[in-house]
Amino acid sequence: GADINTQQTRVNELMADYANTPYAALSALVLAKQQVQSGENVKAVQQLEWVMKNSSATEVQSIARLRLARLLMATEQYDAAMNLVNINYPESFTALYEELKGDLYVVRGETDAARTAYDKAILASENRASDLLKLKRDDLGQLNLNEPVL
Repeated sequence: GADINTQQTRVNELMADYANTPYAALSALVLAKQQVQSGENVKAVQQLEWVMKNSSATEVQSIARLRLARLLMATEQYDAAMNLVNINYPESFTALYEELKGDLYVVRGETDAARTAYDKAILASENRASDLLKLKRDDLGQLNLNEPVL
C-alpha cells in the first residue's frame, strides 16, 4: 500500500477537486483513521473537521463528529468533546452519541448523567446493545432516585 504521505497527497487532491463528492469525505475519514494510528492526531483533527464542514451527507458528518469527539476524549479534551456530542444528530446515531456522552460523563465524575446517557444508548439500541455498553452501565449501579432525572 501507499505510505501515509502519498495518501495525504491523494486525499488533498480529492478534497480540492472533488470536494462535493462523497469520495473526498470518505477518503478523508480513512486517512484520519490512519493518522490517528500513526500518532498524527493534529492532522487527523484537521481531516475530521474538514469532513464535518464539507460533507453533504449528514450521516458522514455524524461519523466524523463522533470520531473527532472520541479523539478529543482520548487526548483528555473532555469539554471540547462534550461540545461536539451535545448537538442535534440523526436519530439513527442516538445509541452511539449517548454512549459517548456516558463515557465523557464518567471521566468527568458525573455518574448520574452517565447512567442516564447509557440508559438512552441501551434503549436506542433496541436490544442490540453491545456487551461493553451493558457492562459500562452495570458498573455505575442503580440510579439515585433522590436526584433529579434529566
